[in-house]
Amino acid sequence: MNTTNSITFSNDSLDESICNIGQNLFGKKPHTMSVPKPVVKLEERVVKLAEKKETENKPITLNVWRIDSVSIYPHLEFGILYTYEELKKIALDIKKELFGEFMTIYETNSYCSEVNGFWNVCFSININPTGQNSSGKNFTYMLRRDIGCGKSYGCPFRHADYGDIMHYSFGHSECSQELKKLEQYLMRTLNQPKKIDCFPC
Repeated sequence: MNTTNSITFSNDSLDESICNIGQNLFGKKPHTMSVPKPVVKLEERVVKLAEKKETENKPITLNVWRIDSVSIYPHLEFGILYTYEELKKIALDIKKELFGEFMTIYETNSYCSEVNGFWNVCFSININPTGQNSSGKNFTYMLRRDIGCGKSYGCPFRHADYGDIMHYSFGHSECSQELKKLEQYLMRTLNQPKKIDCFPC
């Protein structure tokens, strides 16, 4: 009569018992099976790859463009690359139509060495917030051209060392009305204008 041997395993000794059975049957212990890695769903992989690609392709921008002691701030972008002569004419039109004798346009290479060159036209608006007989404050602004981007920009700017001669960035709360007037004029008269809060780089 055939007899069947039965083996009972406890939960605590199950792994050891399986190894012993393998050794009895095959003369060696079976290989330990590795735990399979969790399967990542195709949809999750696609989303992760898309997010990675979006991060890699995201353009690098500047909130402030610093050239030594000068800080240039984003304000307006225009869709074409104006020439230096065109920027000078735009500045002259602003003076004529908006601010008159309260606006000073600085000649080429005359404001500070950091902004020397034919890539910008700098000007300031003199404002006396106290209404008293004082020289007031000069708030500075720049019209500039960017060959790399093929566009032009309107930018408040300031020189860190010029506060002692009452020169400040054209964006201060004291000149909010004047800045708004300038903004509306430039957006009405120049090509493809839009407000910006950073520069491409």
